[in-house]
Amino acid sequence: MKPRIFTRRNLVRLVFALLAMATLLMIFHRVEAWRGRRAWDVYRKSAEARGVQLWLRDFVTPPIPDAENFAAIPYFTGRFGSAAEKKAAEELLPALNQPGLERPTSGNSLDGKPVKLAEWRDYFVKSKVIAAPGDDPARDLIAMLEKVPGLQQIRAAAARPKARYPIDIEKGFAMEMPHLGAIQAAAGLFSLEAEARIAIGDGAGALDAIKYNFRLADSIRDDPTLLAFLVRVAVLERAVASIHSGITHNVWNDGQLSAFEQSLAGQKLIPSLRFAFAVERAAMTTELERLASNSAYNSSAIWETVGTTPLISYTFPRGWFYLNMIKANEIHDRILARFSPVNGIEPEFIGSGELSLEKEIEGFSGLDRFRYVFVQLIMPALGSVETAMLFSQTRINQARISIALERAALASGEYPEALALLTSFMIPKDPCDGQPMRFRRLEKGYELWSVAKDRVDANGRTDASITSPRNQPDWLWKVVKSPAAVKP
Repeated sequence: MKPRIFTRRNLVRLVFALLAMATLLMIFHRVEAWRGRRAWDVYRKSAEARGVQLWLRDFVTPPIPDAENFAAIPYFTGRFGSAAEKKAAEELLPALNQPGLERPTSGNSLDGKPVKLAEWRDYFVKSKVIAAPGDDPARDLIAMLEKVPGLQQIRAAAARPKARYPIDIEKGFAMEMPHLGAIQAAAGLFSLEAEARIAIGDGAGALDAIKYNFRLADSIRDDPTLLAFLVRVAVLERAVASIHSGITHNVWNDGQLSAFEQSLAGQKLIPSLRFAFAVERAAMTTELERLASNSAYNSSAIWETVGTTPLISYTFPRGWFYLNMIKANEIHDRILARFSPVNGIEPEFIGSGELSLEKEIEGFSGLDRFRYVFVQLIMPALGSVETAMLFSQTRINQARISIALERAALASGEYPEALALLTSFMIPKDPCDGQPMRFRRLEKGYELWSVAKDRVDANGRTDASITSPRNQPDWLWKVVKSPAAVKP
C-alpha cells in the first residue's frame, strides 16, 4: 500500500517546521537589527567627533530676502509652483525642442566645432521666434536674444549678492530640482549670444553675456546637491569655451582679458567637489535611516527610487540598512580624504591613484552582494564625478594661462617661448599632477595641455576616434588665430 503524504501527522510536522523557520528568521532579524544599530552608533559617534555632517538637515540654509536673492525671479520660482506657474516660467525662454525641427548643435571652439550661427538663426525663424531673416545671422540672433524675457530677468537680478533656490533638501532622493534645467537652458542662450557678439567684434557685449553665465554658475555654488555641482561645471565649461572663441578671433582687449581673469581666479572646484560629496553622503545616510525606521521600512516609493523591488523590504534585515550606512560612509571617508586640506591649505591638484568605486565592491562575497545592495546601486554612479571636476578645473586653469599669454602678446607683440617667462601673471598648474601646464608655441598660436585623468603625458595628443573630450589622452587647449579674425 502506497504511503499517504497528506496525513494529519505530516501536516503537524509541516506547521511545526514553518513555525520553527519563522522563529529562526525573527531571531535572525532581531539579532541583525541589534548588531547593525550598535555598529552604526559606534561609527556615528566617531564621525560626529570628527565634525562629519551625517544628515541632510545639517545642510539646510536659512531663507534670504528676495531683494538680495538672485534666484527670486519668476523664471526660477515659477518652476517650483503650480502647473500654470511652471508653464508660464518655461515660456519665458524660446522653446529649444520644437516638434518637427532639428535643433542645431551647441558647438565648442575647443573641440574644433564652432557654433553655426546661421543654423541657429534659421532654427528660430522656422520656430517663429525670429519673424524674418536679415542679412547677418549674428545680428539677427543678438536682436532676438536681447528681448527674451527670461534672460532679461536674469540680467536684471545678476547684481543681487546671494542666491538660494526653494529646494526642499530634506526630501532626499525625492527632492525636485527644476531650477537646474532652467539654468542650463539660459546658459546655452547666453553662450549663443556671446558667440554672436564675438562674430561681429563686440567684445564688450560678449564679455557681458559670458559674465551672466558665471553668475548662473555661482548661483548654485552652495546648492546642497551633487547634481548642482555637475550643472555648475557644465556652465563654467560653456563660459570658458566662449572665452577661447574670443581669443581665437582676437576680440578681447587687455581690460576684458583682465576681467575674465578675475572671474576665473575664484573658481576653485576642489572645495566645491568636497562639499558636493559631503551632501551626497548625508543624502544616502538620511535615506537609509528612513528605510530602517518603522515608518519607512516598507515604503514602496523609496525602494523604487533606488531601482529595487519593494518585495525585498520584507526579507531584508533592518540591521543591514545600518551596515549599508557604515559602508557608504567609510567609502566617502576615503573619497573625501583625497580632497581634504593639508595643514589648512586647500589642495591645488589631485594626484594619481584615483579611487575606483567599482573596485570597492568587487571583493564582496555572495552574501555581501545582497547585504550591501544599496552601496552597489548608488556608489558606482559617483565614480565619474572626480574626472568631471578635474576636466573643468583644467579648462579654467588653461583659460587663465591663455589670458596671460594674450595679455603678454598685446604688450610685447609676440607670445613668450615658455610659460616661465610670464612673470607678471599668476600661472596656475595642471590640476591632475600639480606640474606646470605643458606649453608649445606655434607659428600662429600655441598649445596648452594637461596630462588628463591617466596622468600620462602624451605630448598634447588627441584621438579623433574618442568622442568624449574627458576621455582624450591629453586635455588640449589649442589657439590658432583665424586669418579673418576680427580685430578688437
